[in-house]
Amino acid sequence: MIKNMMAKIAKILICEDNIVENNLLSEFFVSHGYEVICDYDGTGVLEKVTKENPDIIILDIRLGKVDGLEICKRIKEERTNEFMPIVLVTAYFEGVRDKINALEIGADDILPKPFDLDELLARVRSLLKIKVLYERTQYLATHDLLTDTYNRIYLMNFLEKEEKLHHRYNTIFSFALVDIDNFKDINDTYGHQVGDKILNQIAAILKNTLREVDILARYGGDEFAVVFPYINKENAIKACLRILNSMNESEFSVNLPTAEEQKLKLRLTVSIGVASLPEDGASVDEIIHKADSALYKAKSSGKNCVCGIS
Repeated sequence: MIKNMMAKIAKILICEDNIVENNLLSEFFVSHGYEVICDYDGTGVLEKVTKENPDIIILDIRLGKVDGLEICKRIKEERTNEFMPIVLVTAYFEGVRDKINALEIGADDILPKPFDLDELLARVRSLLKIKVLYERTQYLATHDLLTDTYNRIYLMNFLEKEEKLHHRYNTIFSFALVDIDNFKDINDTYGHQVGDKILNQIAAILKNTLREVDILARYGGDEFAVVFPYINKENAIKACLRILNSMNESEFSVNLPTAEEQKLKLRLTVSIGVASLPEDGASVDEIIHKADSALYKAKSSGKNCVCGIS
């Protein structure tokens, strides 16, 4: 995932109402390996930002129909959880105060016209490096690096937001704890390297079984957690039964760290406990406790099953 941040071709949105200058900038950045999207009057910038999700924006302040500063402000207000750098270009700054105002509303760099294209390129490259570092930091803060799922910190923050949504809009959600049956035996017999590889394969199966809107997190050790937004317990149990079926149909294959290059093949099952808000409680703590109790019930019932607390 982190490698992909560095490898992708950067996408630049150029918003300049002078057609000659717009075309010049476009050709220049295309010649340096960038993907370019153009807007000529500012009226379509916000739509293009939503649809195209550019990596960086070059924005003229004085546009024919809209105010570039206002566009900059709106983009920054709407995208508080990400870093989308904006370079303002203009021939109309009257002094330091204007530059300060532009920076205070969210601009990441300012370049007065006329400017040198190579200088603009250097500034764009610098901001894109910062963007990569920002995204890498965000990823490390919210993900489990072994399984490429969310981590427990992200999970708890997400659950808190879901609880607030429930109290404000009467929404519902379900929560499941997924525990791998007899996983300790694998670690004890074959070592944690093999166990880590199997955990990674199980995470991939879970991702492929869940919906895009569902949140999958590594809860700890060999346990995963799933949040099903807007789904009641009955339907969450059905979704978990699909997980159960996918696990039962899968064969896990791992190369053993031995000189003979032996390959381990085995089948694994999971036990799942499910709880829902508000059906099983009115708070995140209650739902987690109920899901944990349901998981214990599943384990006590012979494993390889899904249980809820009735």
